[in-house]
Amino acid sequence: MEDYRFPEFNSKDAIQTTTITEDNKIAWLLKAISFLDLTTLNNDDTTTTVEQLCENAATPIKDLPFQWDKPLHTAAVCVYPSKIKDARNTLKRLKKTNIIKIASGKKQNISFDMVGVTILSNIFFASVAAGFPSGLFPLETRIQEVRLAIEYGAHEIDVVIDRSLVLNHQWMMLFQELLSIRALCPKNKERTVRLKVIISSGELFNLKDVYKASMVALFAGADFIKTSTGKDLVNATLQAGIVMCRAIKEFQRLAGIKTGFKPAGGIKTAQDALEWMVLVKEELGNDWLTNDRFRIGASSLLENISNEIMKTYENKPISRSLEDFENQISEGDNDEGDSKDKKDEEDDKDDADNKEDVEDKDKGKNKDKNKKSNWV
Repeated sequence: MEDYRFPEFNSKDAIQTTTITEDNKIAWLLKAISFLDLTTLNNDDTTTTVEQLCENAATPIKDLPFQWDKPLHTAAVCVYPSKIKDARNTLKRLKKTNIIKIASGKKQNISFDMVGVTILSNIFFASVAAGFPSGLFPLETRIQEVRLAIEYGAHEIDVVIDRSLVLNHQWMMLFQELLSIRALCPKNKERTVRLKVIISSGELFNLKDVYKASMVALFAGADFIKTSTGKDLVNATLQAGIVMCRAIKEFQRLAGIKTGFKPAGGIKTAQDALEWMVLVKEELGNDWLTNDRFRIGASSLLENISNEIMKTYENKPISRSLEDFENQISEGDNDEGDSKDKKDEEDDKDDADNKEDVEDKDKGKNKDKNKKSNWV
């Protein structure tokens, strides 16, 4: 892989350029709630824990002091495989409806008790699997864990890679393992299970390996790439996030497919959430400001966002429709996007010119060197 420069990301400057103000901050924070994968992955999780998690996800703010007519809930809840049924039952009781019909147990590798079931949830339920959080279990047991999570009715599977494969640069083995897991996740009219692949960026040697691992996961069929398990020593960082977003952009260029991004781990405050939203808006564009392509994994973030919304409203009551502010988040950037694309083209041209200069200087030193790919 060629040497890439990964610039520092000044989140404060970015937030200023995208004009998050006291007027529109509440709209940004309400949108942030819709991106959340509200998570509990504790050793002492119980049915009661999961029920409370689902209730918080369904009603993140019980008494809004202003009018908001749109649904307000998190994108998903994320639990261990053994707690999926608890999440499913609770969300069904709360009548959060997103109909997913399981038509054939045999066809989808679904156990008999799930055949013909209609799962109800506007709030998706996700499950970690594949030897989470280490990824160091035998592949056979990791595959079985994914299979069981799907049998229990998970809409989404968050799997963690075996980091040793990245550290040893065993890219093909990593690719094959992820292909095996992807094959278990149905993607058809009857049922779709999203696959999120956790790169664990903080446990890899460098940003080049973060980029390569991201590309391998995307080519293996990941619907999302995710920064961290939330249990790593180094969790989500904005710099690693930029690199992963660049991989998503490159994959879109090569394959024509828009894939999702999920930062997780250490994201605890409303300010943290805003910084990640701005990063995605700046790097990937408005098409990614939807929970189909962007999630934030967190356990304690929701309460902080809710408190920040109330505090912001107390300091400055809303002067106009929140819907107008929300629309502004995803609109009005076409000119900016065009100019950004133009700038990217100019940067690419400059990079190409610089590359030619370097190649001219080094000509003769690397005559037999073949550059097969910029990520393998």
